[in-house]
Amino acid sequence: FLEKPDIFIESIRIIKEGNSNDLSEFSIQIETQIYKSKILSTIRNLGIPKIKEKTPPRKVLLIYNANSDLRKKRVLPKLMINLENRLNPYRIKAKFVDTKNEFLPVELGIKARLEYLTNSNIDDIYNNNLALLELKMKLLPKQSKLEKGEINAQLIFWPHNQESYESNNNFLDININVSYKTWNKEQIIQEILDSLMLKWTPIILKTIDTNEGIGKNFMINFFGVPGPNEEQVLYKTLFQNNSNWKEIFLDKISLNSVSYKGIFIGNQKDILKSFNTSNDSTFKILNSFKDKNQLFIKTKWKESYVNLERYKNYIEENNLIENNSEEEITSKPIFQVPLSTFKKTYRLPFSSPVLDHIRHRGDSTLFRIDWPQKKYSNKNGMNLKILWQRIGPSNLSPKITLLDKNKTSIKSFYTGKKKQVTFEHQLPKDRNIYFLRISDEIGFLEDVAGSYQSFKYILTVKQN
Repeated sequence: FLEKPDIFIESIRIIKEGNSNDLSEFSIQIETQIYKSKILSTIRNLGIPKIKEKTPPRKVLLIYNANSDLRKKRVLPKLMINLENRLNPYRIKAKFVDTKNEFLPVELGIKARLEYLTNSNIDDIYNNNLALLELKMKLLPKQSKLEKGEINAQLIFWPHNQESYESNNNFLDININVSYKTWNKEQIIQEILDSLMLKWTPIILKTIDTNEGIGKNFMINFFGVPGPNEEQVLYKTLFQNNSNWKEIFLDKISLNSVSYKGIFIGNQKDILKSFNTSNDSTFKILNSFKDKNQLFIKTKWKESYVNLERYKNYIEENNLIENNSEEEITSKPIFQVPLSTFKKTYRLPFSSPVLDHIRHRGDSTLFRIDWPQKKYSNKNGMNLKILWQRIGPSNLSPKITLLDKNKTSIKSFYTGKKKQVTFEHQLPKDRNIYFLRISDEIGFLEDVAGSYQSFKYILTVKQN
């Protein structure tokens, strides 16, 4: 995450150049587009949930095992408060147990820790199956007055079923040097915790796994889901960053319903509360109930349409003109589809070329056709003309689908390997709502990869 930040950068462009009057200095202003999904995924792999994610507190027991010099009032309270603040982003709530005058050598293993907790009347570890951590710190003696002192710090994760720790997997060992002549407890505490944080991810993940325990399999049935686009939004909204659910698989999708198989981690009394939608979500949950290992959830979707953005010279800035000369691009874009994690349904105005990007084989874009204000000249209806042009190379097979107001397919047009095509279709004079969907002909295929698994295009609809 810290060593290779370039993997999160999608593109870089220079937006401004300049220099000083004497030409001794040169400056550039750079704009960078990043992969938000990769950053969120990496943060999640570190065990950190999103701020708005309703993750329950992960309770742990944390033994503080240190010699007397590091248990004084000037050090211990400050250390515990700072450690607690560092654990808060992980939703880890630690119950601190100070061994006080009894220093437990690591070699005595987990059995000595459990005996100490039992003798101290602390039985949380048995009643709640809590994860057991230990922060072991030792202030090493100096050999001379001129020599710097040394603090040895260990953070240990103790498995409950193991009598001795495994040095490679279950503890972290760091050493830092501080000068006694410039002893500063705030600085020392920060250095200790900073060093721990850079290495403690494996222990944090072990702690989270122990806290979650064993999950239970459920079948989750959603009703009122209009189609595959809504299914994608449903999955991303309810499951993608939901720590209560693991191993979610699409079981079946049919007209107006979709079902998943998954494992729920947590208190089953809160299972229905694990599905949360925000006020600006495109759907809401009307009602839900649980029957044994099945969940039944009814949804209602909002009919909302989003305006397109004005075109921002996207083609020229990404050097697509080199492969597609200006003479080949017959219609300069006026609008473009906004770059967003969740695609919405966009208003498609007549005679206004639109630039869009289908980012992978399973991606698609849905447009609602905005009719012109003028009346039809043809009494029998209207001849809809669709002009489509691919920009750049692609190994996909684009498909254009015309749908009615219920999003039922009327007709599909296949572009094949052609870079520029025109389709026509006769529509009745009812001025009903019609949609256009742009997608790949095949759609999502598991384990299919390779180059040019996307395509950019310019779309225009006209009245012929």
